[in-house]
Amino acid sequence: MPPSQSFKLAQPHSPEAGALDFRRPERPFPATSAAMTFRRVMFPVAILMTCGMIMAMHEADPDLWGHVQYGREILQTGELPRTTTWSFVAVGHRWINHENLAEMLMAWSFDRFGIWGLTLGKYLLGLSVIGLGYWSGRRTGVHPLLLGAMCLVTALSLEFHWHFRPQVFGYAFFAIVVWLLRQCLIEPAPDANQKAERWSRFATFGLIPIMMLWTNTHGSFAAGLAVVFAVLGCESARILAAEWLNWFPSAACADSSASPRQAATRLAAIAVMTLLATFLNPYGPGLHLWLAEDVYLPRPEIGDWQPLALFSGDRESLCFWVIAATTALAVWQGQRRQWALIVVTVLLCWQALSHVRHLALLSIVWLMWFPVPLEQLRRRIAIEWGCSESGSGTTATWFREAVAMALLTGWILGVGIRTWPKVSTIAVDGTRYPVDAFAFMAKHRLEGKTLATFNWAQYAIGFFADAGLDSTVAVDGRLRTCYPQEAIDRHFDFLFGKEYQGPRYRSPRSGPVDPLAALVVDRPDYVLISRKQKPSVRTMESLSGDWQLIYQDGLSQLWRRNEIRADVAALDSGDAIPTPQAMFPGFPELSSPGDGPLLTTRK
Repeated sequence: MPPSQSFKLAQPHSPEAGALDFRRPERPFPATSAAMTFRRVMFPVAILMTCGMIMAMHEADPDLWGHVQYGREILQTGELPRTTTWSFVAVGHRWINHENLAEMLMAWSFDRFGIWGLTLGKYLLGLSVIGLGYWSGRRTGVHPLLLGAMCLVTALSLEFHWHFRPQVFGYAFFAIVVWLLRQCLIEPAPDANQKAERWSRFATFGLIPIMMLWTNTHGSFAAGLAVVFAVLGCESARILAAEWLNWFPSAACADSSASPRQAATRLAAIAVMTLLATFLNPYGPGLHLWLAEDVYLPRPEIGDWQPLALFSGDRESLCFWVIAATTALAVWQGQRRQWALIVVTVLLCWQALSHVRHLALLSIVWLMWFPVPLEQLRRRIAIEWGCSESGSGTTATWFREAVAMALLTGWILGVGIRTWPKVSTIAVDGTRYPVDAFAFMAKHRLEGKTLATFNWAQYAIGFFADAGLDSTVAVDGRLRTCYPQEAIDRHFDFLFGKEYQGPRYRSPRSGPVDPLAALVVDRPDYVLISRKQKPSVRTMESLSGDWQLIYQDGLSQLWRRNEIRADVAALDSGDAIPTPQAMFPGFPELSSPGDGPLLTTRK
């Protein structure tokens, strides 16, 4: 089986009808009746709604409050902060925010439309990613049942990562980029007109503005840039190898009017222009230099950067096995292979095994690039097994269509009912977030330098801004974008303690683990910690002579340094959690009607 560029198909009724022609989409459901038309229209609706329900996680992310606040401040002031805001441990430290555009969109959506702006925005973004893959596959004649299964596996792979975070914009841009790359590599038909070639060129040049927007939205643009260089570089090498070494005898390029050398040069030029487009950001090449430095340093404390537990049997590992096995089988059985896409897919498999968050990228690539070879395999199996895809008899066909209509209608209604709560609310789980502790701080106007446990720090920032408290935090989820590694190490030393045996990265300049350094060096006025983090609780209890426990419930403890004088009666709710759940943003009611969100930046 000679390898070559595209998946090319013989005529539908020939012995080789297991392959597929990108240039001539088929219509597997001829519109001969209203029932068939209903099924053809409603089946993708049902698939997309199901995928949307899977991805419609509606619990507040630990960083959501910060993203909305930072974007709101940019929209109000019209300026990008250049140094760390809302922190007392990194005053004056440079802040490279790679999520500016996403945070402005999130803030604008929430301020304009409330919770609906965030929930529907995230929901529609997920539908766009899955919908692009489904639509692309249907244009090339892939069977809807196969596409539906691929969409569901992709949605399950994305579910864990589809939070209220700017990274969802990164996944959406990644889907567009890999789809455009696939269009660039489609070999035109021999009788194709100039319109087909112009479309291929448009798809190639479309990478440039997309990458520019992506760069200003989320730092994951680096992954997209790497994929662009890998695909265009491999394709250029293939074209030149076919011309000079005759390694790929059937290799043709999408631009049939250009010589192989011209086509390879054009692809290389596009790659360079794509790179230059990413320099159009507030930090210029400094963003790339920071990303290179940040990616080099490990971050084992963050769950998204943990290796994939390949044999755990959880959802992520099962999705990986499905994607890897079907891709390998389709490539092995394929008649014509696109080596540029295969090489990139293998690299993404390696990255997904190294970091579970990259499983999302692998699943998107699988949905955008591999429906056609999997359809080839499906057709080949159907021919060998003698399966027929047409109904037998008018009565049987109409009965089948009636059943399909009833099932699809019920499916769509059921999914819609299950989806509604996920798009109408954003839950702030009182068993995970200190809703009542913040209400206590607001009631007594407790202001000052507050060391809040890592996952609560950006919630604290949003609360301080809303309540108008003159307070800052120690370290939050922005991590190395605006905090020195030494400050991060002090924070996690306090949270984890000396006995922690899990994976960690610490700067060589931080010295031995010292749980007291965050209190002695940074000198916070208040400490807000989770009772579930036993090392930090033990540390505070050992310092009861210098610190006073002024609030406690079933989740949190609030300590005040004895030097801070305030007329506050300590409140201990024991193991109870007075507010088990609140609606986003989960801020306490302000005592004064005039108090409102504080939109100025705290430094």
